[in-house]
Amino acid sequence: MRDDRVEKWENARRSLIRRWERIIERIGEHDEAGVLELATEMDEFCDEAIAERAREGVRTAPARKPAAGPSRPGRAVREIRCVFCEGYRDGEGCLGVLAELNRAVFASNWKEADRLASDYLVRLRGMNLDTPGTGSVH
Repeated sequence: MRDDRVEKWENARRSLIRRWERIIERIGEHDEAGVLELATEMDEFCDEAIAERAREGVRTAPARKPAAGPSRPGRAVREIRCVFCEGYRDGEGCLGVLAELNRAVFASNWKEADRLASDYLVRLRGMNLDTPGTGSVH
C-alpha cells in the first residue's frame, strides 16, 4: 500500500495532468488567453511542495520574498518549497516548457505549442512518484 505522502503527490500529479489536458484543448481552439491563464497559474506541485514543507515544519526566512511561481530550469532554487517538490528535485528546474510554450502561443505557433504541451503531458504521465526524486518531468 502506498504511503500518504506518495498519494498526496499522485493527487497533485493527476490534477496537473487534467490541467495540461485542458491546456491542449485550448491550444486546439487557438485560445491564447485560455492557454496562458491555465499554463501560468500556480502549479499543483508547488502547492503540494508548500504543504509538504509545512508538514516538515520548515519555514522560509521572513526577510526572503517568496517567488511568484515555479523556478526556471538552469536557475538556482528561488524558494525553499522547490526542495520539497518531486517535479523540481527530479530535473533541472520545473516547468521548463512554460517559457517555450508562452513564446509559441504569443507567436500563434499552435503546432509548436501543441507539441510542447503534449510532450510535457507525456512526461507528467510517466513520472514515478513511488520513489522520491525519481520521476522525470523535465
